Amino acid sequence: MIGHEIAELDKKSLPNTEKTSQTGLSLPIFPGLKSEEIIHICDSIKEFFQN
Repeated sequence: MIGHEIAELDKKSLPNTEKTSQTGLSLPIFPGLKSEEIIHICDSIKEFFQN
């Protein structure tokens, strides 16, 4: 299956994937993160949950 064929799949054909994509959170975590970047990520998460 190539990219445009995947894009044309009916969303209802992958209900678990759709649910997860709407409720999951992907964080940028990797060994090369700088302290300033970690602080920015944490501050952004705090701000999101405070609003």
